[in-house]
Amino acid sequence: MKIDIDKKIESELKKDVEIPESVLNKINNAFNEIRIEENEKSKSIFKFNKRLVASFIAVFIIGIISINPKVLAGINSFFKDKGVQKAANNGYIQEIKDSMVNDNGVSIKINDVIADETKIAISFTFKFEDINKLKNVSGMQLGLNVKDNKDKIIFEHLEEGIHSPYFVGSESNIDTSNIDNGEIKYYFKMYSTDGELKDINSLSIKIDEIKLYEEDIRNNKKIKGEWNLAINLDEKFVNKDSIKYTPINNNDIVNIISAEAYPTGMLLKFNINSVVDENIINKISIIDENGNEFDRFNSAKMNTTSNGRVEISMMFDLTIFDNLNEFKMVVKDIDDKDIAINLKK
Repeated sequence: MKIDIDKKIESELKKDVEIPESVLNKINNAFNEIRIEENEKSKSIFKFNKRLVASFIAVFIIGIISINPKVLAGINSFFKDKGVQKAANNGYIQEIKDSMVNDNGVSIKINDVIADETKIAISFTFKFEDINKLKNVSGMQLGLNVKDNKDKIIFEHLEEGIHSPYFVGSESNIDTSNIDNGEIKYYFKMYSTDGELKDINSLSIKIDEIKLYEEDIRNNKKIKGEWNLAINLDEKFVNKDSIKYTPINNNDIVNIISAEAYPTGMLLKFNINSVVDENIINKISIIDENGNEFDRFNSAKMNTTSNGRVEISMMFDLTIFDNLNEFKMVVKDIDDKDIAINLKK
């Protein structure tokens, strides 16, 4: 009898399963094998490699834990940020319960959240009573208003668009694989290359508009309403873990201000005492003791002072879960030479 192993695994992932903390590393290895195929309409279907069989069987046999592999698979697929993926795969994630709100035929629920000083990643589920509104939909944009527990505005939906007084950036992605049942999952990440997301223990989120786009973005539908949601962050997010690194060797041209690894990535601040342009960001890398290079985050902050010094703040996907003792920062082609600075815990 022939068994369709891919379908068997997919079926198992639809169940609510718990995995012991002792096998989190096995989960990480298993999900590194998952391959995601995304079409141009952002519809994603999980395709499972038969090499995963042993890993998943081991997980199911060993027993019971708190993180649903389906949740991890969704995070690893739709949050492209490797730092966020590492945090989730190591159990640094909070499930949000009893968060569903409904207005104007749309229910919204917060599923999970991951937070530190540099990034807050939130996954939502949107359920539409009128499935016809989702015909040909391939994108979604929210009228989003976000405040922290001190009533500090992180995002505000204005007539001209979404505004952040503190220059907090955002990224989003959607999963429309269950759109025929009226459901869209929305993956939203806010980030700060200056660590502005610190000292947050709760968030209030108000959505006042849902805009649904077709492939031709000129074709879109707006749904007005008021959906008020709240997140009280777990203690692990409030008292955030971090690892600080200090330079072993300093340099006259490149001066490290701070280097701190958080659960979702590293925030690196430094000065360059030389004339450089914005392309310098692409010439900076960090490398571990084994020669592995970490990915740069896709945004950075640069400021040129009156004396010509350039202040840079940027992020990498080196996290506390990598637990490095040392790493090397390399800046290429400064005054026609490469500069390497070693940092240690």
